Amino acid sequence: MRTGISAGLVVALLAFVALGVLVLREPTSEAPTVAAAAATSSPTTHAPATTAPTSTTKPTPAPTITVKAAGQQYVNLVNPVNAAISAFGTKANGWSNSTTSAQAEADAQPLISALQNLQNGLLHDQWPAAAGTDVKAVVQAIAPVIGDLEGLATVNLLNASSWQTTFERDATSTETAANIVRSDLGLPPES
Repeated sequence: MRTGISAGLVVALLAFVALGVLVLREPTSEAPTVAAAAATSSPTTHAPATTAPTSTTKPTPAPTITVKAAGQQYVNLVNPVNAAISAFGTKANGWSNSTTSAQAEADAQPLISALQNLQNGLLHDQWPAAAGTDVKAVVQAIAPVIGDLEGLATVNLLNASSWQTTFERDATSTETAANIVRSDLGLPPES
């Protein structure tokens, strides 16, 4: 049994590269977000200590970010991923039937790292309230794409078609989710 990368798999990966992973968008109603989970959990109440003084200091509200600044922040976070997509596309373009699945996964590692860094940035940076849920949807949509890329080492001629179908679905979901966030932040959709 050959373990090389099939031409169909290369075409699917190149389509992914051409789309630019971060153009994707996923309907936010399909998967619960971290915010939704937090909103449905019951708050914990603690009785105040009887000997501790009560503080009258109000908590400092979190600073807000403008839509324009958030848009620039998003672009700054996405740029390294776009560079990694381009580099990955160049490598994938050179693949043939003799390219091993392990080599394909190794070629994907810089892109996987860039996607993980993007997830981290999206989760830890500040976003306008109207974009918060949609930003979390992008983070959720990226996770299956990372899993698909990490699974390249297990792709062979027998399962390449199934992997390709899954990857295309996951990439499309990411594109959809990213375009919603781009709209939230006043950015044009990726084309």
